[in-house]
Amino acid sequence: VPFSGPWGKFGTGLAAAVPAGAGPVLVIGTDTGITACLGLVRGAAFRPLLDRARLAWMAPGADYFLPEPFVRELLPPPLRGRFEAVRIPPPGDPSRVAAARGWFAGALAGGAPGAVCLAGDGAILYPLREAAEAAGVPCDAVRIECYFNNPERKKTGDNG
Repeated sequence: VPFSGPWGKFGTGLAAAVPAGAGPVLVIGTDTGITACLGLVRGAAFRPLLDRARLAWMAPGADYFLPEPFVRELLPPPLRGRFEAVRIPPPGDPSRVAAARGWFAGALAGGAPGAVCLAGDGAILYPLREAAEAAGVPCDAVRIECYFNNPERKKTGDNG
Protein backbone atom coordinates (compact mmCIF):
# COMPACT_ATOMS: atom_id res chain seq x y z
CA VAL A 1 0.00 0.00 0.00
CA PRO A 2 1.69 3.23 -1.09
CA PHE A 3 1.60 6.02 1.46
CA SER A 4 2.97 9.54 1.31
CA GLY A 5 2.78 12.92 2.98
CA PRO A 6 2.20 15.16 4.73
CA TRP A 7 3.56 17.35 1.97
CA GLY A 8 3.17 20.92 3.15
CA LYS A 9 4.07 23.11 6.04
CA PHE A 10 0.54 24.41 6.45
CA GLY A 11 0.92 26.66 9.46
CA THR A 12 4.69 26.88 9.81
CA GLY A 13 5.67 30.52 10.15
CA LEU A 14 2.22 31.77 9.19
CA ALA A 15 1.87 34.25 12.05
CA ALA A 16 5.18 35.85 11.03
CA ALA A 17 4.01 36.11 7.40
CA VAL A 18 0.91 38.15 8.32
CA PRO A 19 1.60 41.81 9.18
CA ALA A 20 -0.17 43.24 12.23
CA GLY A 21 -2.42 45.58 10.22
CA ALA A 22 -3.31 43.03 7.53
CA GLY A 23 -6.84 41.81 6.92
CA PRO A 24 -8.48 38.66 8.28
CA VAL A 25 -7.07 35.17 7.96
CA LEU A 26 -9.30 32.95 5.85
CA VAL A 27 -9.06 29.25 6.59
CA ILE A 28 -10.90 27.11 4.06
CA GLY A 29 -11.26 23.35 4.11
CA THR A 30 -13.02 21.26 1.53
CA ASP A 31 -14.33 17.81 2.34
CA THR A 32 -11.89 15.91 4.60
CA GLY A 33 -9.53 18.91 4.53
CA ILE A 34 -11.45 20.21 7.53
CA THR A 35 -9.18 18.02 9.67
CA ALA A 36 -6.08 20.01 8.67
CA CYS A 37 -7.99 23.23 9.32
CA LEU A 38 -9.00 22.06 12.78
CA GLY A 39 -5.40 21.15 13.56
CA LEU A 40 -4.25 24.56 12.37
CA VAL A 41 -6.75 26.71 14.28
CA ARG A 42 -6.38 24.66 17.47
CA GLY A 43 -2.57 24.88 17.44
CA ALA A 44 -0.47 27.18 19.59
CA ALA A 45 1.26 28.72 16.55
CA PHE A 46 -2.10 29.98 15.22
CA ARG A 47 -3.16 31.62 18.50
CA PRO A 48 -1.89 35.12 17.54
CA LEU A 49 -4.15 35.02 14.46
CA LEU A 50 -7.23 33.51 16.09
CA ASP A 51 -9.04 36.78 16.81
CA ARG A 52 -9.05 37.73 13.14
CA ALA A 53 -9.59 34.28 11.63
CA ARG A 54 -12.60 33.05 9.70
CA LEU A 55 -13.16 29.36 8.91
CA ALA A 56 -15.22 27.96 6.04
CA TRP A 57 -15.87 24.27 5.45
CA MET A 58 -16.92 23.53 1.90
CA ALA A 59 -18.70 20.18 1.69
CA PRO A 60 -21.75 18.62 0.02
CA GLY A 61 -23.81 18.38 3.23
CA ALA A 62 -23.97 18.95 6.99
CA ASP A 63 -23.08 15.33 7.76
CA TYR A 64 -20.31 14.93 5.20
CA PHE A 65 -17.32 13.19 6.81
CA LEU A 66 -17.89 14.76 10.26
CA PRO A 67 -21.12 16.15 11.72
CA GLU A 68 -21.14 19.93 11.48
CA PRO A 69 -22.00 20.43 15.20
CA PHE A 70 -18.99 18.28 16.11
CA VAL A 71 -16.70 20.47 13.98
CA ARG A 72 -18.10 23.62 15.57
CA GLU A 73 -17.58 22.17 19.06
CA LEU A 74 -13.91 21.47 18.30
CA LEU A 75 -13.24 25.09 17.35
CA PRO A 76 -11.60 27.47 19.79
CA PRO A 77 -14.44 29.58 21.30
CA PRO A 78 -13.37 32.86 19.60
CA LEU A 79 -13.71 31.19 16.19
CA ARG A 80 -17.11 29.50 16.65
CA GLY A 81 -19.02 32.61 15.57
CA ARG A 82 -16.83 32.98 12.47
CA PHE A 83 -17.32 29.43 11.20
CA GLU A 84 -19.38 28.88 8.07
CA ALA A 85 -20.51 25.65 6.46
CA VAL A 86 -20.60 26.25 2.72
CA ARG A 87 -22.59 23.78 0.63
CA ILE A 88 -20.91 22.87 -2.64
CA PRO A 89 -21.56 19.99 -5.04
CA PRO A 90 -19.69 16.70 -4.45
CA PRO A 91 -16.31 15.90 -6.05
CA GLY A 92 -16.69 15.23 -9.75
CA ASP A 93 -19.67 17.55 -10.20
CA PRO A 94 -18.89 20.03 -13.01
CA SER A 95 -20.31 22.98 -11.02
CA ARG A 96 -18.23 22.29 -7.89
CA VAL A 97 -15.29 24.61 -8.62
CA ALA A 98 -17.57 27.44 -9.77
CA ALA A 99 -19.59 27.19 -6.54
CA ALA A 100 -16.42 27.42 -4.43
CA ARG A 101 -15.08 30.31 -6.50
CA GLY A 102 -18.39 32.16 -6.13
CA TRP A 103 -18.26 31.91 -2.34
CA PHE A 104 -14.60 32.97 -2.31
CA ALA A 105 -15.29 36.01 -4.50
CA GLY A 106 -17.86 37.12 -1.92
CA ALA A 107 -15.32 36.58 0.88
CA LEU A 108 -12.83 38.78 -0.98
CA ALA A 109 -15.39 41.55 -1.57
CA GLY A 110 -14.46 43.23 1.72
CA GLY A 111 -10.79 43.46 0.73
CA ALA A 112 -7.77 41.23 0.61
CA PRO A 113 -7.26 38.95 3.59
CA GLY A 114 -3.95 38.94 5.41
CA ALA A 115 -3.54 35.22 4.77
CA VAL A 116 -5.41 32.30 3.24
CA CYS A 117 -5.02 28.69 4.32
CA LEU A 118 -6.54 26.06 2.03
CA ALA A 119 -6.91 22.30 2.64
CA GLY A 120 -8.64 19.55 0.71
CA ASP A 121 -9.49 19.26 -3.00
CA GLY A 122 -6.75 20.66 -5.25
CA ALA A 123 -9.26 21.21 -8.06
CA ILE A 124 -10.72 23.95 -5.82
CA LEU A 125 -7.65 25.04 -3.85
CA TYR A 126 -5.41 26.05 -6.74
CA PRO A 127 -8.02 28.35 -8.36
CA LEU A 128 -8.67 29.90 -4.93
CA ARG A 129 -4.94 30.42 -4.41
CA GLU A 130 -4.75 32.24 -7.75
CA ALA A 131 -7.73 34.42 -6.79
CA ALA A 132 -6.17 35.24 -3.39
CA GLU A 133 -2.87 36.24 -4.94
CA ALA A 134 -4.66 38.31 -7.61
CA ALA A 135 -6.49 40.10 -4.77
CA GLY A 136 -3.17 41.06 -3.19
CA VAL A 137 -2.48 38.32 -0.66
CA PRO A 138 1.31 37.78 -0.58
CA CYS A 139 2.43 34.39 -1.93
CA ASP A 140 4.04 33.43 1.40
CA ALA A 141 0.72 34.08 3.17
CA VAL A 142 -1.22 31.59 1.01
CA ARG A 143 -0.85 28.04 2.31
CA ILE A 144 -2.14 24.82 0.75
CA GLU A 145 -2.54 21.24 1.97
CA CYS A 146 -3.86 19.25 -0.99
CA TYR A 147 -5.52 15.95 -0.09
CA PHE A 148 -6.62 14.95 -3.60
CA ASN A 149 -6.69 16.30 -7.17
CA ASN A 150 -3.27 17.83 -6.60
CA PRO A 151 -1.95 19.23 -9.91
CA GLU A 152 1.55 19.64 -8.42
CA ARG A 153 1.81 15.93 -7.61
CA LYS A 154 0.43 14.94 -11.02
CA LYS A 155 3.30 16.81 -12.70
CA THR A 156 5.67 14.31 -11.09
CA GLY A 157 3.58 11.31 -12.13
CA ASP A 158 2.22 10.69 -8.62
CA ASN A 159 -1.56 11.01 -8.62
CA GLY A 160 -1.83 11.23 -4.81
